[in-house]
Amino acid sequence: MTTHISVKPAAGKVVIDPATRMRLPQTGADVPETTYWLRRLADGDVIKAEPAPPKPKAKRATSQADTDTSRSDP
Repeated sequence: MTTHISVKPAAGKVVIDPATRMRLPQTGADVPETTYWLRRLADGDVIKAEPAPPKPKAKRATSQADTDTSRSDP
C-alpha cells in the first residue's frame, strides 16, 4: 500500500502533478509519498496541508424487487 501525504502549493507557486499533468489545487491534495513530492517539500514548492476529509460512501439505491417480499420465487 502506498503512503500518501497532503500538500498544497506554497504561496506564489504553481506545482504540476506528474501523475495528472494538472496544477496542484490551491486547496491541496493527497499525493503519493514519492521522491518527487518529498523534493517539492524540501525545495519549498509545496507545504504540508490538512488531510482531505474522507468522501462519504454512496448508498446503493434499492429497487422494488429488492424489497418486495410478497412474491415467491419457484
